[in-house]
Amino acid sequence: MLNSGSMHSFLNEAIGMELRCKMIATTLLYMIVANRSKMYSHNKCEGFRWFIQGQEFHINLRILELGGYDIVLGVDWMRKVSPLTFDFNKMDMGSTKLTLRGIMK
Repeated sequence: MLNSGSMHSFLNEAIGMELRCKMIATTLLYMIVANRSKMYSHNKCEGFRWFIQGQEFHINLRILELGGYDIVLGVDWMRKVSPLTFDFNKMDMGSTKLTLRGIMK
């Protein structure tokens, strides 16, 4: 999931445990999410590596219980591939470095 409203990127805690991500204690991050509930992130996974549509990425991810999402990519990740363009009709996000396409249903 892409979230331009979040300065940080997050990895679902359960996925991090399943992938045996080395979780490092870090400064507490407190946030209020869309449904107005409070959430806290106490840990991070440094240098997390993953692939999307043939593109490889490395980033530090905060650990958080994300419900139905495995990863949320925030502004910290978007800055790495910036400048970005979004085409919400074609479900494309692109930059000079990559193009990601959503699934059209």
